[in-house]
Amino acid sequence: MTAMKILLISVIGLFALSMGAQAADESDLKRLLATNGCFKCDLSEANLFAANLSGAGLSGASLRGANLIRSRLRGANLRGADLRGADLRLSDMSLAKLNQADLRGANLGGADLVGADLRGANLLNAKLGRADLSRADLRGADLHRTELIWVDLTGADLRGADLHGTELFEAELIGADLRGANLKGADLRKADFSAANLSGTDLREANLSGANLNGTDLNEANLFGADLRGADLSYAYLGGANLSGANLSGAVLGVPDLKLNTELTQQQLSSACSDPENPPRLPRGFEPPPSCTN
Repeated sequence: MTAMKILLISVIGLFALSMGAQAADESDLKRLLATNGCFKCDLSEANLFAANLSGAGLSGASLRGANLIRSRLRGANLRGADLRGADLRLSDMSLAKLNQADLRGANLGGADLVGADLRGANLLNAKLGRADLSRADLRGADLHRTELIWVDLTGADLRGADLHGTELFEAELIGADLRGANLKGADLRKADFSAANLSGTDLREANLSGANLNGTDLNEANLFGADLRGADLSYAYLGGANLSGANLSGAVLGVPDLKLNTELTQQQLSSACSDPENPPRLPRGFEPPPSCTN
């Protein structure tokens, strides 16, 4: 390594430390800047604003409360890292390994997480508004009470994920796999679930008003007490779905003109309810459900 390069690394390291990395271990921070890797090191509250850490080895590292706004972490290994309360807004974390990472309370607003591995990650109370999580692997992730408004989850794998009470307003979940996920009480207003797999999903008391469920697989899904007002369920598969107490006012169920077999039964509809002045559009041969009474 040339003397000039050593001097440059030292200057960068000192600058980062002077910008508020009081809690970080100085030697760990210098090692990261010099080698782009720091296994299980202490970088708590480090200021790494706009840092280029693409491909960095940070598995098991503590980045709790760190400033990583606009940082480049593409392909970085953050497996099992502690990122609680970290600020990752507008960061590039595409293809990053974040499995088993602790992201509780972290701010990932507008972050690029395309294809990221978040299996088993803890994102409780995290903020991911407008983040791009398309094709991300979120199997078994804890996303309950997480802010996911306007997020892109196209083609994401959310099997077995915990999303109960989560905000997913106007989120894109086109073709996403949510089999066995927990979406109880989630805010799914105007979310796009077209062609998604929601079979066996817990959607009890979820707000799906205005949601796009066109072509969605809802086989054996639990929609007890769900708000489906104005939802588009055309081409949806509803075999065995529980619609007891669901509000279907203005919803579109089936495509009558094509006589689509949705496996929807009169018994399922009879257990639901709707506004008599704004009844759901039903396939031929079905009687509208009774009206809801508060």
